[in-house]
Amino acid sequence: MNLNCSSNELAITKVDRDDSGFYVCAARNYAGYINTTFFVNVQYPPYVLISEQKVSIVAGAHAILRCPVNANPAAEIQWITPVWFQGPRLTITKVNISHDGQYSCRGKNFLGTTVASLQVQVMTPPHIVDLKLVHLLNNIVSISCVTIGTPESVVDWIDLTPSPAGFFNVHDGNLQIEKKYINNMKFLCNASNVYGWMTKHVAVPSSPYNFNTTKISSSSVTFSWLTDDSEIISNFIVERRSISDWVTINSSVISPWFEDRNLSPFTTFLYRVSAENVLGTSKLGGSFNVSTKEGVPSYPSKLEAKSRSLTSITVYWEPPTEPRGQLTNIVYEMYYKESTTLPENEVKIAVENMKGHIRIQKLKSNTLYIIKIRAGRQTDGGLNWSDYRWLRTRTLQKAPTTAPKEIKAVSNGPRKIYVTWERSHTYVEGYKLQYKEYESINLTTVVQIKSWNTSSYMIMGLTASRYYEIQLNMFTTGGDGPWSHPKVVHTEADRLALPGPIASSSGSLPWKIAVGGSVLAVILLLLLLLYIYLMRKSNHKERSDTKRTKKKSRKHGGYDFTDNMSGVSNESEGSTEGVYNVNIVNDHIDLSMFDNSHHTIVAPETMYVENPILPTHQDDSDDSDEAVRLATFIARPSPHPTPHLTGRRQLDASHVNPAYHSDEDDDMYSLNVDRAATTKRYQTDENSNNPVYAQVDLAKKERDKKNSRE
Repeated sequence: MNLNCSSNELAITKVDRDDSGFYVCAARNYAGYINTTFFVNVQYPPYVLISEQKVSIVAGAHAILRCPVNANPAAEIQWITPVWFQGPRLTITKVNISHDGQYSCRGKNFLGTTVASLQVQVMTPPHIVDLKLVHLLNNIVSISCVTIGTPESVVDWIDLTPSPAGFFNVHDGNLQIEKKYINNMKFLCNASNVYGWMTKHVAVPSSPYNFNTTKISSSSVTFSWLTDDSEIISNFIVERRSISDWVTINSSVISPWFEDRNLSPFTTFLYRVSAENVLGTSKLGGSFNVSTKEGVPSYPSKLEAKSRSLTSITVYWEPPTEPRGQLTNIVYEMYYKESTTLPENEVKIAVENMKGHIRIQKLKSNTLYIIKIRAGRQTDGGLNWSDYRWLRTRTLQKAPTTAPKEIKAVSNGPRKIYVTWERSHTYVEGYKLQYKEYESINLTTVVQIKSWNTSSYMIMGLTASRYYEIQLNMFTTGGDGPWSHPKVVHTEADRLALPGPIASSSGSLPWKIAVGGSVLAVILLLLLLLYIYLMRKSNHKERSDTKRTKKKSRKHGGYDFTDNMSGVSNESEGSTEGVYNVNIVNDHIDLSMFDNSHHTIVAPETMYVENPILPTHQDDSDDSDEAVRLATFIARPSPHPTPHLTGRRQLDASHVNPAYHSDEDDDMYSLNVDRAATTKRYQTDENSNNPVYAQVDLAKKERDKKNSRE
């Protein structure tokens, strides 16, 4: 405190929280003494007075944690970690390892806030929670006990194996042993510190036992079991079987209890549990069964509604396909209403009987109703219901009192009659049409047309040239209406039918005609194919003969006029004119040289043909062969013979075409020169070196060939 007193004033500089207190001011003179007292209140933000930052508490004891906060005005104190607590004192009863950690308290007033922390360490005896296995070299494994406790525990190992466990060693608190002895070994792991000790058996765990069902519902079961507390168990494996094989449903259960959910109601399940640690899994113990309770049934099955009268509907159903319990305790609930009304107009019917049907009465005729029904059962949660099943049903309609109007029937061919009528102005289920042969004792054929908006129908499969009697009526759910007056219609005659009794004796004639026509068409097609084949074969033979002739002619150095000539182009429109060199060795012209030619071909100047002798018109009637015969043929060398023609033998009478000496020569051509004259002229012309004359009419050749094909 820093005081500065001058005259009648007291000044306090650098005020802190210690300056708070009572102050006395006294005055005195010769006349007497007087004083006064006043209090100075110094306000300051809170601060925490904690002497220790870490405290140790033994597990199982009671502990009180204080938060001394100094503040003016007084601060609001709260413990904020690890629990939320209001007040300066935090009391912990039965301290355990979960209370270990850091605690913080907070002081707050309008001048500020302060936070102080305190580390609490719970001192506990050792607790063995698991085993750890590490594989070393040479098939050696290292086994260590996982412990918790403060301070750290010291671990010792004791061999309890009935027979020698082979080689083992303890190193840094870990047991080292050959891997092949793991399944048969049995050791004690002892952990200790200043606050206590714990011992556990180190071996493959034994099977759990003493199963107990603690909770059962329609969809879940909860059960527990016991184990040997002296064994170290890492986890449990839970298996289940209903109908099929065992199925593992959870392999990482830590606590000795389990809840199986999402089960089927009213079903029995078998369970078995095994224990596991790093050394192996326990043997399978005994199984136990648990049955779930009854559940909510599924909706009623095979729901059906029928209207038996104008004002009632009977609803039928069968029990749910999944009753999920006994059938005797299932209840049903039903609602119905007109389809055009609101949901609040539904009428409820409590169905208490198990007959599977109920009759709803006092309804309107020809009215569509919506009906829904559900199934339920009383369970632990009360009365629970299934989903609704819906259906629509219309009450019966009065039977029609009149027949359809404007009925017309006309023949539509020899075996069809087309019937039309005026559609009903009121709703009906459909129409019935009956027909038979007029004044016949045969049974009447009735056709049902289930559509109220239909106004026509085609009757088929009738007999040609017959009279038929046709009637029509309307029907509803309430019955049939009256039949209309008969309409008599005569079917048309079948113009394709054979005359006589066969055509009118039965209705099977059309298909016979069709089959016969099909067979005839197939035969004609086969004949056409045969004709095409023969023509192609003939043409192929002609082409082959032509090729052989050409090869033969070229082999002898000239053209053979005695063979048949072929190969004339189909595109030829007349004679092909030109100057040609004709060899005198053979007297037959090879027409293949004129194929596909429409133009005049000019030969070299050393060869030419002049003044051809044209055939007469009588040549058109000659179809004995394809050779073009010449009226007069005179072969002479050209004025300038080519080298390849020199040195050849002279032509004699044997080289003249014998075709020109047949009996038909007078009919085909006008021959004015005999063979001797022809030979003489040849000799004379050879001396005078006059040109050879020849003419080939290719147009006639084309016409003859075309006529022969036709």
